[in-house]
Amino acid sequence: MHNRGIATTLTLMALLLITTGLTYAHWTETITIDATVETGELDWCITEAYVARDNDDDTKDVADTTVTLIDSDGDGDNDTLGVKISNAYPCYEVSITFYVENCGTVPLIIKELTVICAEGTFTYTKAFEDYFDLDGDGVDDIYLYYGNNFGVQLDPGDPPLELSFKIHIEQGAPEGKTLEFTMKLVAENWSP
Repeated sequence: MHNRGIATTLTLMALLLITTGLTYAHWTETITIDATVETGELDWCITEAYVARDNDDDTKDVADTTVTLIDSDGDGDNDTLGVKISNAYPCYEVSITFYVENCGTVPLIIKELTVICAEGTFTYTKAFEDYFDLDGDGVDDIYLYYGNNFGVQLDPGDPPLELSFKIHIEQGAPEGKTLEFTMKLVAENWSP
């Protein structure tokens, strides 16, 4: 009798497991979803750059500063400024203004600025004041001041953002040489 009770219990448990398996199999279904996701484009450019002012007297306009827009990555958008200072002298100062526009479809912020010169490559992520040796002789030629425009949000369709920096020629600048450097901006997408 005892074996019969165990056999009945085992049979009932087997039936219960079969019923549970059938119920589970009956309610299981696979769903396939086909979707297309279109991502935005992070794209920006420097639209304009110019010498805003210098301290040359109008009657003795000696030094010459030119600013060139450069497309460093070949995508058709200018992302770098080339700065060339000719016939400069100690204490010559010049301010350069440029405009950055969001040409993409997603909001962006200016993440960093890189100065590239004979002395090396220097990257900044906040306002800075620094000295640079532009001709590689080990003596600082310019002092550069760049304000804090890092982290400013620029949405698609916003008017271009005005940025500027100031250059001061130092006593150690060489005579009779043209001083050159480039400044490259890096932007990243911004999302709250």
